[in-house]
Amino acid sequence: MLNKEQREVAWNTWKENVLPGEDFAQALFETVEAVLAEYIAALARAEQEARTAKEQLARIESWCEAYPLDVFPEPDWNEVKRLLGDTLLSQVSAANMRHVVLGVKKIARDQAAKEGTNAETND
Repeated sequence: MLNKEQREVAWNTWKENVLPGEDFAQALFETVEAVLAEYIAALARAEQEARTAKEQLARIESWCEAYPLDVFPEPDWNEVKRLLGDTLLSQVSAANMRHVVLGVKKIARDQAAKEGTNAETND
């Protein structure tokens, strides 16, 4: 897509080189065709980005469904707290959340690597 300065240069060049009556219709057609091609390319990129986002969300959703409640019911948290104590329970909870967040981060990074974009590597 052309930025404002590029559009101005293109318009001025067009005005200077194409006078009404001298292949005006052809020049206009080619200009419109070029702009339309840019928009079509931008739309294709946007559609690919949307497909990529849907794929990432599907991976995250699949990951979320890995521990269904009918197989892994919620524990009795008071009993867990009694057995582990506050400190160990907090450490286990933090470790589990870190695992989840890092898993989602990995999904995003994997996609960024496929697209060749920069993804930070600090954990």
